Amino acid sequence: MIDVALGKVKGRLEICNALNRGHLHYEDQFGIRIYSAVRPGGGRRRFFIGQIFIKERANLRSMRRRWRYQTNALMCVVVQDGRILVEYGDRKKETLAAGDSVYWDANLEFVIHNLEHQESKFFLFTQPPLF
Repeated sequence: MIDVALGKVKGRLEICNALNRGHLHYEDQFGIRIYSAVRPGGGRRRFFIGQIFIKERANLRSMRRRWRYQTNALMCVVVQDGRILVEYGDRKKETLAAGDSVYWDANLEFVIHNLEHQESKFFLFTQPPLF
C-alpha cells in the first residue's frame, strides 16, 4: 500500500495538478468552463470527473456526435454552488441546489440549465469519459 501511495506501482495512483489537467474554456461560445480533475485519458481512463462553471442563463447540452453507446454508461451531477435544472431522457426534469445530486443513464440526451443570475458550479462524473 505504501508503494502505491509513493507512486512506485504505476497505474494505480496518479497525482494531477493544474499543469497536466485539461481546461476547456467555452465561455464566449457556450457560457461554460470545464476544469478536468483527471489527466487527459488517451483512451486509458474509463471515467471523467470535472468541475463545470456555467454562466448565468447558459446551458450545457449532450454531445451526441462524440458519444458512443455503452452498457452501464452513467452520468452524475453534484451541485457545488447555485441552482441548475437537469433535463434528461424523455423530458424528465430535476431542479438541483447546492449539495444536491442526480445520476442517470448517460445514453440519454440531456440539457443542464443554470437557473441563477450568476455563475453556478457543479461536478460532473461520466462513465465512459466525455472529455
